[in-house]
Amino acid sequence: MAANPHTHTGSWTIQQLLATMKSSGGMSMSNLYEARFGFNNNHALLKADMEKIGFSDLSNSTDTAYAALTLFCEEASLPGMMANTGQTTGVYMGEGQINYAHTKSFTDITLGWTCDANLLPLKFLNTWMEFIFGADAEDFGTARVNRVRYPEEYQCELTIVKAERGPGNTLERIGGIYTLKDIYPYSIQSTPVSYGSSTLLKVSASFYYRRWSFQSVNIKST
Repeated sequence: MAANPHTHTGSWTIQQLLATMKSSGGMSMSNLYEARFGFNNNHALLKADMEKIGFSDLSNSTDTAYAALTLFCEEASLPGMMANTGQTTGVYMGEGQINYAHTKSFTDITLGWTCDANLLPLKFLNTWMEFIFGADAEDFGTARVNRVRYPEEYQCELTIVKAERGPGNTLERIGGIYTLKDIYPYSIQSTPVSYGSSTLLKVSASFYYRRWSFQSVNIKST
């Protein structure tokens, strides 16, 4: 006998609900992800500046400092999308104004890090931002010359992997991968320090990017 297509989910049993969750791989946890920047051959000058603060190779995930930067990233956001719209009238007689989509735009994102004693995430962001404006340290006290870099020299790629816990490791089951193109920081939030109870120092920055793409990966039920 065929199932009634008009059966409401309110009539489901707990066993049916659990079976549905299991077939989808369980429920997604917000604290299981990995955010990793990707640099290429266009970033030779930026890499040289990053080497001065401890990054041996920003293209190699085995670089200890690069891996630490990924692990210290305690807050990220999956990118959003918005349809910019216009208005028109008179499509149908007697109809008022209607909205229509004309441009796709992307919302900026914010990433946050917990700092180690060496302030690695803070140094990473400061070095990146200073590189964009090409400030000459020798002229800082006099002419204060800024030579803004070309975008291809400072814009890179960011990959955010949304994964779930698996039997092998905490990020074994990947549900989807976001790739953000031509990303760079435009604002480093001020980092407060104060006397009082000891807390972990945190730093965050907001980023612009040109576009993002999403690679869908289906998690098998376990």
